[in-house]
Amino acid sequence: MARILIIDDDLQIRVALRHLLSSNGHDVEEAVNGEDGIVCYQEHPADLVILDIMMPGINGLEVIEILQKGFPKVRIVTLSAAHQVGRANLLPASILLGALRAVRKPFES
Repeated sequence: MARILIIDDDLQIRVALRHLLSSNGHDVEEAVNGEDGIVCYQEHPADLVILDIMMPGINGLEVIEILQKGFPKVRIVTLSAAHQVGRANLLPASILLGALRAVRKPFES
């Protein structure tokens, strides 16, 4: 099965995704913020990155840009509860930067 990296500062989201994905046979790694996620991906590239957009420090949009530069074939799905900040609509912005899909939180499993 696939190796999946979850980058999200929300413990409950990480636990729920880990449970869902690992129970379906996937190898799941977790990172609590953008910085840790970038390092984790650089050390062990994943088949898929599930990435929260709104995180302290390096946010998800910045993570997409950084990973795209070093790993142009990186596959990313973004998540966000704060899909809009001010006038910026973050989910479509993540697609424009290279994410495959953008999912609004909360979601049902």
